[in-house]
Parts: sequence; C-alpha cells; structure tokens
Amino acid sequence: MRKKYLLLALLMAGGMTLASCNAEGVVPTIDPGDEGEIVTPWEDYSVPLSGIRIAKEDKVVELNKTETKDIGFSIDPRNASLSAVSWRSSDESVATITPGNGFSAKITAVGGGECEIVASNQDGTITDTAQVTVNVPITDFTLDKTTLHLDFTQEADINVTFTPADTTYRDLIWTSSNEDAVTVSGGHVAAKNVAATGVKIRAQSERLNKVLEVTVDVSDDWNYVNTVTCSAPANRYEVDSSFDLSSTVTGIRAADPISTQEKIQYSTSTPELADVDPDTGEVLTKEEGTAKFKASILDTRSGEVKSSEDLTIKIFEVKATAIALTAHSKDTVNLDNVDHASLDLDYTLTLNDTGAT
Repeated sequence: MRKKYLLLALLMAGGMTLASCNAEGVVPTIDPGDEGEIVTPWEDYSVPLSGIRIAKEDKVVELNKTETKDIGFSIDPRNASLSAVSWRSSDESVATITPGNGFSAKITAVGGGECEIVASNQDGTITDTAQVTVNVPITDFTLDKTTLHLDFTQEADINVTFTPADTTYRDLIWTSSNEDAVTVSGGHVAAKNVAATGVKIRAQSERLNKVLEVTVDVSDDWNYVNTVTCSAPANRYEVDSSFDLSSTVTGIRAADPISTQEKIQYSTSTPELADVDPDTGEVLTKEEGTAKFKASILDTRSGEVKSSEDLTIKIFEVKATAIALTAHSKDTVNLDNVDHASLDLDYTLTLNDTGAT
C-alpha cells in the first residue's frame, strides 16, 4: 500500500523547519550518505534500482579545459536509493565525474579529447552514458622556418609549434601563392619541375586571426647525391710511386647530371703511408702498409657531406728474397792449370710480395 505523507510544521527554538512524515507520523532521517549527497526523505533503501536516465540535454557535453558542468539524471523507481548509483569516466585524463547533491553529478574537464561518462548501478547491469568532448583553446602558433630552398621535385616539411602544446585547435589553413611551382598540404611542401622564387606558403589560424608565411625558392642548381665511390688503377703500389685516384658520383642535378670532379675532395686516414692532393686525387706513396683513401662531395640539397667507403691500397717496398744461378749446359771449362776462365750463367731473382721474377 502506497504510503501517504503529511506535512508537519514543527516549531523549533530558532524558527520553523518543515519536514515530511509518513502516515504513522514518523519523520524520516536525512542522511548525507556515503558520497556526501543528501538522501531525499522519500528514499527507501529497500527498493531496488531498476533504471537510470541521464537528462536528455546532458547526453552530449562540450567543455573547454578546466570548465565544469552539472548534469542531471533520474532513477526508476523514484524512491529507490541514490546511493545505488555510481559514476565513472572512460578517460580521466579528459574528464572526471563526481556525484552531486540529489539528482546531479559534476563533470570536470581535465584535458583535450573525448570520453564517456557512465552512470550505473553497483553491479553495472543498469547503465546510461553521456558523451563528453573537451577542447583546449589555442593561444598562439609558430613555424620552424621563414625561408626554404628546394630543388626540382624536392619535398620538405614545415613544422608547427602550438601554444599551449595540448591545444585541440590545430586546424591551420595552408595555401601556396604559386601552386604551379610549389604545393602544400598540412605543412608538407613539394616542389615541381618549375624554377620559381619568392613563393609564399601561408599558414592561417582562423581562431586566432593569424597568418604566418614561409618564402620558398625552387632552383635547379642543387646536387642530389645518392652514392660516392673512390677507385684507383691498381690495388698495389711501390713505395715512392705515384698514381691518381678517381671517383664516381650517382645522383641528379636537375639541370645536368653530376659528371664533373671539381667538387670532389680526396682524403686519407693513413697520412704516414701516403700523401693525397685533396683536389686532384694524386697520391704519393711513402711507407709500406695498407693505405686508406676516401672521396667526398657536398650534397647541397641537404647540406651534408656524402663520402665513399674506404679504398684500400697496399704499398710495398721491392726487396730480393731469393736468387738462383744456372750455368749453360753447353759451356764446359777446364780450370786445371789456367790462370783464369769465363763462364756464362743464368740467374733468377725472386722479389718480395709480388712474386715477380
């Protein structure tokens, strides 16, 4: 049988307090509850919770970082215990949720992103959800360069620094003043096969009403260096001899493939064994050992020096290691009772290292 409630005016020493009582004239206790919420007078802990509904207008919430919002909800049956309702956030780095007084809960925006706020009974079999989006307003942005030099078909990135770093408003508008020569998408710049100077790449934030520019020049006067090799006519040379190093560069110069040597530089990591002219590649050997040489060239597109693998040359000093004498078989000389005689001999001289005779 449904209980009937009467209003009873109780006169108190400091004034008048209104409370509700049941048909038997008993005034229910108002309990702050486990989470600090005020339990309504009609709440009955013996009535099981059968439904939770977040207010329709609070099912989708959008906040800026640090903002808060109270959302409302209702339960079925109306007189079920509010303490049976629990709250959680699917991502507390985005937003947190705390129970409020009565039929409300408070969302606090923590960081940019999206999350789900879930209201449920204790065992999670009855739920309702609200979708929360937290925005972090942008206050400024900068670019990592103001000028850019590209060769034909070369590409590069313009990097952006946002303030604050966790802003969710990163929607810059990128444009090129000459798309026939340079295109841009999201800060990625690509040059075409068209020489151009003073092309303006613009990054605009409509939220800040701010525009930054990068000036781009496109030229065919840059070296693309893929590989460098160093070579010599032979791999063994005597001490005090000379020879010339040569090199091969693979890559592209937009106007003309690399074929000249004027930018090649030669070096050795074993100067005690040989000297090398850095411009011509002429080598003068000095001491025995294994000499190492390298060819290098500047990649003007990247600004890096590209070098070959070490070329190893063995330097040796010629020495006789064996000698053999052989008389001509047809020549016979009787040395008895003579003061002197002559004899034709053949000899074989074996040289060190080379095995030459």
